[in-house]
Amino acid sequence: MLNLKLIEAFYWVAKLRNFHAAAERMRLAQPTVTYRVKELERQLGRSLLSRSSQPIRMTPQGQAFFVNAERLLTLAQEMQHQMRAGQSATGLLRLGVMDAFAAVCLPELLRDLAERHPDLDVSVVVDLSHTLTLKLEAGELDVAVVSSPPILPDLRYDRLGGQAVGWVSAPAAAETIREPSDITQQRIFITPPPSNLGTITAEWFREYGLEPPSFSMCNSMSAIVRLVTAGAGIGIMPLKLVDDALATGRLCHLNHLPPVKSQDIFIALPRGVLDLAVPVTTDAIRAVARNHAFSD
Repeated sequence: MLNLKLIEAFYWVAKLRNFHAAAERMRLAQPTVTYRVKELERQLGRSLLSRSSQPIRMTPQGQAFFVNAERLLTLAQEMQHQMRAGQSATGLLRLGVMDAFAAVCLPELLRDLAERHPDLDVSVVVDLSHTLTLKLEAGELDVAVVSSPPILPDLRYDRLGGQAVGWVSAPAAAETIREPSDITQQRIFITPPPSNLGTITAEWFREYGLEPPSFSMCNSMSAIVRLVTAGAGIGIMPLKLVDDALATGRLCHLNHLPPVKSQDIFIALPRGVLDLAVPVTTDAIRAVARNHAFSD
């Protein structure tokens, strides 16, 4: 009977195409990963990886074995999660979250994980969804909360729901914006391509036949909120992100303008993960998102 640890080592080396990256992903010493792959090949009597090229490639036998390895690891993860329900997770969990989720949900999520899983260390990266998705594919993250991400074959996407977005401005600017064409006279902040909000903004202009002005790029949604609040410009942003500012009148939702397409929010994670911390974290993300009505 093949050892699941040997199969997991092969899976990550094949997926990341590098022994060092696989060792970091599995939190093992590289010689251990190398030994496990060699032992798997010995037991099978087949060469699964071609080590003569960099990055490492799978042999035809390795490609066929990889498909079944992925199925097996995914099933093993589901079985493990079911049987270990209620147990405490340990180790390191590398979490990536988009700006809006960080501002609204992250504090409660970290408190919840600390209370339920005190021996689980959580490392957090806050970035644009596209960047987080690429980090996840590269094995630099274990799970991420992202909006309308690029769909990559090695990742799984579980939809959290939709999130309302809209044009937002400071009160003084809102008084001057009465119809869509007035938007073109404003400085407009967007996150840089290929970000979801940048795409949504460009699509809005196309849909309503307006010539977009030169956009002002900023890679931090939190910074954009501060700039818009200060009256430096306007922007399309998640309404949940600015709930308090809208309620207190520091910002205005320009809801008299044509509607803006909503965002789809996903939990993204690698396929075939065995680490108990991942399903534990995804469950916690869903609970916190519901508590804060982060998505519909």
